[in-house]
Amino acid sequence: MYKVSVADSKYNIEFVDGKIHVNGNAKDLRIEKTDNGYLIITPTSVIPVKAEKTENQSWNMTLNGQKIATSLKSDFDLLLEKMGLDNMLVAKAEDIKAPMPGLVLDIMANAGAEVKKGDALIVLEAMKMENVIKAAVDGTVKSIDVEKGQAVEKNQVLISFE
Repeated sequence: MYKVSVADSKYNIEFVDGKIHVNGNAKDLRIEKTDNGYLIITPTSVIPVKAEKTENQSWNMTLNGQKIATSLKSDFDLLLEKMGLDNMLVAKAEDIKAPMPGLVLDIMANAGAEVKKGDALIVLEAMKMENVIKAAVDGTVKSIDVEKGQAVEKNQVLISFE
């Protein structure tokens, strides 16, 4: 079973014996995946749907040219949420702190920039060695908290994430 939220409406969706049931009622429709999204096929119409995943179980759907924000949660997702474990597998970008005292040699990121895991963000010189500090996860830079040429202390925040 899936719980689907569209605006203020909530629906229970189940697949039973090859049929789609919405809130316990069998519907005469089927859904087919295409190269451009999905088709909802009913006895009287074919409705093209584009779906773009935004975060976790949230999707932006485009139905007949109208954008609709939705969320989709399976029974497993709901169980994890009930147990308080729903965010444990989501990697969150944490502030980057100086691993040791040093000097900021270069800053490769900007506030507001989207970064990917492994992107080089800042070069810190410490003990006559250059250390390239990389993004641990995907995220958005909230602020750069140091300047090029600045001396920093151990555990000083260098870059903050949203």
